[in-house]
Amino acid sequence: MTHDVDMKHLRKRATSGARWTATATGARILLQFVQLAILARLLRVEDFGLMAIANVVLAFAITFSDAGVSNAIIHYRDAKREELSSLFWLNVLGGAAIFVGMWFAAPWVAQFYKQPTLAPVLRAASVIFVVGPFGQQFHVLLERDLRFRRLALIETVSMVISSALGIMLALRGFGVWSLVWSSVLGSALRSLALAAVGWRQWRPMFRFHPRECRRFLHFGAYQMGERTVNLAGQHLDKLVIGFVLGPGPLGYYELAYRFISRPYQIINSLFTRVAFPVFSKVQHDKVRLRKGYLELIEGVAALTIPLYLAMFALAEPMVGVQLGPRYETTVSLLQILWIVGLSFALTSPAGTLLLACGRADIGFYVNLVRTALIIVGVWVGSQWGLTGIAWSLVAVVVAVMFPIQAYVRWVVVGMGWGEFISRLLPFMASASVASAVCMASHRWIPWPSDLIELGVMLPLAAGIYLGLLWWKSRARLQRIVRLVRS
Repeated sequence: MTHDVDMKHLRKRATSGARWTATATGARILLQFVQLAILARLLRVEDFGLMAIANVVLAFAITFSDAGVSNAIIHYRDAKREELSSLFWLNVLGGAAIFVGMWFAAPWVAQFYKQPTLAPVLRAASVIFVVGPFGQQFHVLLERDLRFRRLALIETVSMVISSALGIMLALRGFGVWSLVWSSVLGSALRSLALAAVGWRQWRPMFRFHPRECRRFLHFGAYQMGERTVNLAGQHLDKLVIGFVLGPGPLGYYELAYRFISRPYQIINSLFTRVAFPVFSKVQHDKVRLRKGYLELIEGVAALTIPLYLAMFALAEPMVGVQLGPRYETTVSLLQILWIVGLSFALTSPAGTLLLACGRADIGFYVNLVRTALIIVGVWVGSQWGLTGIAWSLVAVVVAVMFPIQAYVRWVVVGMGWGEFISRLLPFMASASVASAVCMASHRWIPWPSDLIELGVMLPLAAGIYLGLLWWKSRARLQRIVRLVRS
């Protein structure tokens, strides 16, 4: 009886967390759309390319500054105050060390890419390593305890203010610096707000004993290694484009990549952010893990599959509305890279299982293999420019990620190919019909504007998709609706 009550309480808290995460996600989608639509018309494509190079370098530095201990705190739910205090100051010291390292390394990175402006951009952006660690652990503790309401409010307010600053600076002609200072301000506001909230509830002690960090660092070492190779696999294409082709082509590629990464980053995080602490609580119960994962993958598939197929069918009007008429190159890239985005969306939830079960080591080796193959693919594809790199990513992701993630699901919860694919087929079939209608309308109807085309076709496609699901898979659709509503 007590166990049933605990599970009901856990489900209630997870449901509340999902609602607040969804609210913050919706606000973030709207803000990102408005911000990018304005900035794309005010900035040069080279500005986006330059910031893309900086973001890749910063992403690797962020991985090392965290040392992988954030997820370890969620996994080890018995962390003592003394251990958390040592981990807090470890993050602060690590962030300061990364800042110093970035300050001295920035000129070398700029020289490597033959972009002098990159050095001051990297130095300014690396301020996030000084302020970020003061809020990092409080973010993790709130997430571990499923307190997503406060996280949602902090993240939304921070993004509103930082987006406004970026647009204001772009209007005043600051160019790439509008992107830099918007990012720095958003990180600083988020960290300071988390610290203000967390410090009142849990104040770290002024102590730092490395031995108290040992088990967290052992878990985090694999996690940090996995993140490093994962980042290399995700961003190696940008590093190659920036070095070989320069910031202009990289700007087009970066904007296309934003299109394909935004849905899975937002939608997957909406589910996995809540699922990870929940899975961690039941990590020894494979039956509940299996059931929870199937619910997770159905929810992700139901939302991402139609979005990516619509992205393929309506790439031209989507880019026209979001970015304007100067970005035709982005359209052709988007019609290739959507496959990569959908693949990431459908395979990344397996990583949540690994972390919840404390098997970050498997994730590390999986991503190591994938990254090695991506290195080969990108190098070969670069001989044919942007299009070659895009197709090489598609080949590696489809041919490698799906089989590897199938192995992960089998090892962790004993799930085979058939069970996984059967959960995807209804959504793929319905979305394919809706996508075909969008493609036909785009080709044969002389739409007066891109905005009108999207305004008509997106609701129509959604209606076709939902109607077919209701006709062929009513029970499954009702289950997904209950999951999303909850």
